[in-house]
Amino acid sequence: MKKIKTILICLIWTFNSFSQNDQKTSKLYSFKEIKFSHTNDKCGEWGGNNETIVVFRTEYKGPLFIEYRKRIMDCNKDPTIHYERKDYDERKMVKSTKEDIKLLELCIEELVEMKLSNQAILTHSGITNEIISRDSTFVIRDYPSKEWLNFKRLKNRVLKK
Repeated sequence: MKKIKTILICLIWTFNSFSQNDQKTSKLYSFKEIKFSHTNDKCGEWGGNNETIVVFRTEYKGPLFIEYRKRIMDCNKDPTIHYERKDYDERKMVKSTKEDIKLLELCIEELVEMKLSNQAILTHSGITNEIISRDSTFVIRDYPSKEWLNFKRLKNRVLKK
């Protein structure tokens, strides 16, 4: 338990720079790609609809892009069909702004707080919220989780563009 707390404190300390206003100083620029994902529990233990926000760069010093992807799960069909799909029901890509970067940073901070405050409960279904870098060197997964407000705000912001 002490190791987990130490790791989480180091994680928070590492991403302490997320409160800075300058877009190029954001730690998000150190990742080639990072994925923010929310899966609801519409189908119980099989999961549900999945919404993903992928943040990536196409060039080493280029701007960050944000891609929103949504995959809707049909609870009346075999769930393995849903997880094997390569297509999306909804998809949109935009170039990030300073406000988007700030909101992405708030998403990370909020998920860390949710993870730290989540009591360990054995469960077979629930909401899953996670952040994972492309190379898997950075992973935060909260399960069972709750509503991820900043993720929802970012999603709505991307969809309005």
